[in-house]
Amino acid sequence: MTTLEELLNSRRVRLDEVMAWASALAGQLSTLHDQRQSHGGVVAEMVRIDAGGAHLMPGRVGEPQSGQARDIVEFAALLRGMLAGAEADTPAERAQWNALEGVAAANTHAAEGSRMKKVVLALKLVGPARKAVKFCPAVTPTPAPAKRGQRVLLLVREVSPTEQASAGKAVSKPIRIAVLLASAASLAVFCGLVLLRFVK
Repeated sequence: MTTLEELLNSRRVRLDEVMAWASALAGQLSTLHDQRQSHGGVVAEMVRIDAGGAHLMPGRVGEPQSGQARDIVEFAALLRGMLAGAEADTPAERAQWNALEGVAAANTHAAEGSRMKKVVLALKLVGPARKAVKFCPAVTPTPAPAKRGQRVLLLVREVSPTEQASAGKAVSKPIRIAVLLASAASLAVFCGLVLLRFVK
């Protein structure tokens, strides 16, 4: 058996692992809270990692309301601990890392009456942001071809409006659409996190 604490101390974790483990733990806590119970020990040493994913080991059953709020705060700290050692090298991974950090930040100070179901829903919003960015290729504007004898212009302020328009046409319509979709997905995650703060 390997605990999450041992794993985080032994290697860097992948972001897809963080996402899978966080979703599994949030689901387990939500089920426990639905039974009017709390865990009382949502920390890395109390999480078992195996081939089946992440599992909360039995904790200290506490008061339903205050205990559940504490569970949410501890989960947020646990998620931040996983993110601290996670690899996020590509634009898609960085987008997902930022979204997960947003989930953690939104639940750092959970008040009495907060619900774990809101955290579960917030985590479900993270996936689409990464998928949208994943399929958006990097766009490098193509400068307008220089005329014979004309020096290459390096500063944007030196490029004439006609040349700027010509360079802009190099960005294809499908790429523009993909970039817009990525922006819309990121905005949806942000709005979803904001709205979930008011859902009871």
